[in-house]
Amino acid sequence: MIREFPLSYIKSGYVCMEIGVWVGSFSNEILEKNPRILYLLDPWLFQEPNDVGTKLYSGIVTKNQIDMDNIYLENIKKFACNDKVKFLKGKSDEILPKLNEEFFDWIYIDGNHEEDFVYRDLVNSLRIIKNGGYINGDDVLWKNDNGIQTVKKALEKFVKDYKVNCSVKDGQFVIKILK
Repeated sequence: MIREFPLSYIKSGYVCMEIGVWVGSFSNEILEKNPRILYLLDPWLFQEPNDVGTKLYSGIVTKNQIDMDNIYLENIKKFACNDKVKFLKGKSDEILPKLNEEFFDWIYIDGNHEEDFVYRDLVNSLRIIKNGGYINGDDVLWKNDNGIQTVKKALEKFVKDYKVNCSVKDGQFVIKILK
């Protein structure tokens, strides 16, 4: 399991968040670690391929907003019986600033992979993560349509700007936050 690296930092009873849920398959793996609460944050918003390139949410799997709405409804059904799961439907840069400071123990970032979005998710997560908590993420080696490793660039900028230590393994990153 590639995502075992960041999953290994979850302790039972943690308050967790997954940014970029898609169909919820990784959400199930997080739940196996027995968090107290798991917040699932995603806009489930179709975007035209000419605006963002061809992605899962813009033409590869989904063809329109109806497809995205159906994915969201399937997630609602999948987790309906689990009172630990809370949905936050919307864009991360609109929702994260509204959340309580130092509330989360563990945050996983796997939303929009373009550099500006990843960087904003990292910065916004810093405010809401507890001292000693973990900001994690996916696809450090991912390349956009222009061949640029945008997640890696955002992560490097964040590490430099906020002077935090970051570990990377199998394309996953883990940052322990010490305030």
